[in-house]
Amino acid sequence: MEEIEEGITGFARIIRYKNHSISKIIAREDVRASGQQLIKTEPRSLQILSIEEGEFVAGRKNGYARVISAVDGSCEVGFWRDDIPWGKYCKYHISGNEEL
Repeated sequence: MEEIEEGITGFARIIRYKNHSISKIIAREDVRASGQQLIKTEPRSLQILSIEEGEFVAGRKNGYARVISAVDGSCEVGFWRDDIPWGKYCKYHISGNEEL
């Protein structure tokens, strides 16, 4: 993410996921010789961790955005400035409790 965040300005949807098909780092020569793919992108290998969508400036939430986390089951909605909640904002937990 650090490599591309400067270029993320405007409306964006960022999906963070974990690829369970990568068990170790394999040398490119070994991959070519075996005919294997280094990274598999089959849906069953991918686990979504979170989705962020809204207004971004240089990769940071600025303006209205929402964040849905599959890790803890929370959902954040509201306005942000430099990735920090700013103004009207609320965080909902999977239990139904909200945090203002």
